[in-house]
Amino acid sequence: MATLLSVEKLHTGYGKIPVLWDVSIQVEKGSITALIGSNGAGKTTTLRAIVGIIPAWKGRIVFAGEDVTKLPSYRRVERGIVLVPEGRDIFQQMTVYENLLMSAYNQRARQKIQESLERVFNIFPRLRERLNQKAGTLSGGEQQMLAIARGLMALPRLLMIDEASLGLAPKLALEIMNLVKRIRDEEELTILIVEQNVHYALNIADYAYVLETGRIRMEGPAKEPAENPEIIKAYLGVQ
Repeated sequence: MATLLSVEKLHTGYGKIPVLWDVSIQVEKGSITALIGSNGAGKTTTLRAIVGIIPAWKGRIVFAGEDVTKLPSYRRVERGIVLVPEGRDIFQQMTVYENLLMSAYNQRARQKIQESLERVFNIFPRLRERLNQKAGTLSGGEQQMLAIARGLMALPRLLMIDEASLGLAPKLALEIMNLVKRIRDEEELTILIVEQNVHYALNIADYAYVLETGRIRMEGPAKEPAENPEIIKAYLGVQ
């Protein structure tokens, strides 16, 4: 597979406080890549740096062969780097339909709104049923579906999903993760996922990176971290 995203020796943080040191990851086109680690390891910071919400202090971010390190966030979105943020971050007082339209703001996405809506409703039929319902009245699982659907409306080439199962019951969390895999398979999208439920993440991922205190501790095909005794003990809750 060809490399779609390459993060090279990324060093960044907030204010004067460093969070990431020499983080390097590669995401292959058409793959699901998982970034796992404990709370505070720097997973969300990595995604924010890739999409340009925070600047890289050192290192490079290369997307589809282009160095995007210095590009503003909206330019990266135009190129197809889209983040579904932690906590869903939907517009609570707007309808499902309005939320979806808000994400189709770049030029490419505006030209294909109706086509994108049909694709989204094919994957998330419940959203069609609740099209005129205020987003804040949806269930937690439906709100997560809406958050991912908004990401799809921006026509991503790389969809980054931060904590898809956060706050969901196990049955709903499993449903969301299966939908993520379906999106990759049917839409031929490339996905980079940060997930608190490491078991679910490694189950659907092709490749995984383990981030610990701002540094990559290990990497490999997803089955390798899943079978590593230290990873099992630290992140899967097995003694």
